[in-house]
Amino acid sequence: AYYEFLTKKQLMLNLLRPRFILPSDKFSLGAQVFNQKEASLNLIVTLKANGLKIIDELTKNISVKAKETKTVYWKAEVPATDEQGKLAYSITATGGELLDAVTDELPVKANTLYEVTATAGETSSQAVETILVPETILKDQGELTVESSATLAVYLPNALNYFLNYPYDSATELSRKLR
Repeated sequence: AYYEFLTKKQLMLNLLRPRFILPSDKFSLGAQVFNQKEASLNLIVTLKANGLKIIDELTKNISVKAKETKTVYWKAEVPATDEQGKLAYSITATGGELLDAVTDELPVKANTLYEVTATAGETSSQAVETILVPETILKDQGELTVESSATLAVYLPNALNYFLNYPYDSATELSRKLR
């Protein structure tokens, strides 16, 4: 015999989050709350996050009508001192006899974006270039390289290498590079 059937959770959460975060990032972390019941639900939606600074209230009270979806967001900030790794968090929605909870981890990437400055012109004896170091820089990482060349073409090999090794590509960008 062959039977088809469909089952649905009456209360369901779907996470809304970035693919990754960087130290000092400010971003929104959220969830879509699905009410599959035939009646409205008054829900308590709670965020628990280890290592993230949450700017909003951790608990939010919402009302979701029958068969509707509501979105809840929290403003969050990554501490500047975090290095690569993962930050765990969970979101829970409860109302009456219903409960749904989702636990996840956000990848924290090292902030290794390059800053490149080029100056063109002529000089007979010296040239001056001012370098501004951002406050959010990781003090024990990075380097300064000064190169001099007769043309700006000296930057092409490093620019191509950076492009090929850029760590934050989407799947579309990676497939485009492989063509």
